Amino acid sequence: MNTAVTEKENRSVVAAYFDALKSSDMTGLALLFDRSALWHQPGRNPFSGDKVGVGRVLAMLSRMQNATNNSYAIKRDGSLMTSGNLVSVPVHTTASSGNLSISMKGTHLFRIDGGYIMEVWLFSEDQKAEDTFWSV
Repeated sequence: MNTAVTEKENRSVVAAYFDALKSSDMTGLALLFDRSALWHQPGRNPFSGDKVGVGRVLAMLSRMQNATNNSYAIKRDGSLMTSGNLVSVPVHTTASSGNLSISMKGTHLFRIDGGYIMEVWLFSEDQKAEDTFWSV
């Protein structure tokens, strides 16, 4: 196996994920995830916890959009970094709901296998502030 080629392919999958997020392309997002993908949503808020399966992942993202009148945005904030089948991405997350808003940095870590997103871990710059925002 050529690790450099695999890492390039893995970066392409994650880049496509961010492109689909930017354009709110839920069908495109669904095609990037393995059917049994696992999403680890940190914190202590209504969205926290592990989501198993692409349907549950997409449902959570849709609920987050609905809770913020479609203002929830996750944007790449730096280079995609790879180590084998892992891709780490610095992100900037923004959202507003009523008189509350968040704007913070974080990191998303993806595990890719066979060209599909298998697992995602999220890390927030200020989890307490994020929990407060999502709990209102």
